[in-house]
Amino acid sequence: MRRLFLFFLFVLGLSLTASNYELSADSNRVVLGTPLKVNLKASVFNRSELLNLMRIDSLGQFKVLKYTQIDTITSSQNETQLSIDYLVASYTEGNRTLGPLELPIDGFNYRSNLLEIEVYVPQEVRPRGQQIKDIYGILDIEYQPPWLLIILLTIAGVVVLFFMIKLIRFLLKRQKEKAENPIPVDPYEHATTQLLKLEQEDLMIKNGKEYCVRLSHILREYIEYTTGESALESTTKELIKLLKPYGAFALEQVMISQLNQMDLVKFATFTLGIDEYKQMHYQVKEYLKSTKIYLDQATKTDTDENR
Repeated sequence: MRRLFLFFLFVLGLSLTASNYELSADSNRVVLGTPLKVNLKASVFNRSELLNLMRIDSLGQFKVLKYTQIDTITSSQNETQLSIDYLVASYTEGNRTLGPLELPIDGFNYRSNLLEIEVYVPQEVRPRGQQIKDIYGILDIEYQPPWLLIILLTIAGVVVLFFMIKLIRFLLKRQKEKAENPIPVDPYEHATTQLLKLEQEDLMIKNGKEYCVRLSHILREYIEYTTGESALESTTKELIKLLKPYGAFALEQVMISQLNQMDLVKFATFTLGIDEYKQMHYQVKEYLKSTKIYLDQATKTDTDENR
């Protein structure tokens, strides 16, 4: 019995010295995002408890914006009763709870009362047919995904992916072709052999488009083998610019005209007569001969200098 009595006195002593927190608000209704003044009456027993009350960042479902005033109501040797004013705000519409404030002190958790506050949006502010969602400081309309933009971006991504795959396949194919068809020892001999083979296939009459494709490939391949420039992947306009610094390899107007005619036949429904195809063949052979003479002279000069 004595132990029970002592335990009762101990609990009573705690209740007499325990911190008491009481919350009150200026109103039980507040506009969404608008500061609400809240008062907290508290009995504190040490400085650390007071500091904890000043560092509160939220009261239930309300965010503490700042504390504005601290007044002392009564003070004694062991206890100080304070009145603390806070400015709080809620950024979610509906019935929100203010509190309870709960602080651990000396191993005990002290709680305040709980208030229910209605957070609303004035009718003149609410967009018709839409709901107000969580905000911070400003009104934010319920997010509607921009479906059209998402669809367009998805299509654009698929198109980019498609062309990237095509490009990778093309580069791999070119790499494989180069591995299977190394640069010939004599590019001129290789080109003239290809020209002779093309002439024997009699494509000038059977298929003018195929003939121009093959003739253009022979010429560009020869230029790429001898100069190192990417002639096979260049347009005619780009090829003209690439070959300007190469002296004898620079394309003259007659050769430029022939290349343009090849492009017209290759990429359009443009047809030529047999004489025009023969003229193309002749101009390509002449170009090969003129550059071969230049290459032979350059090779001879290098050999003499090395001696």
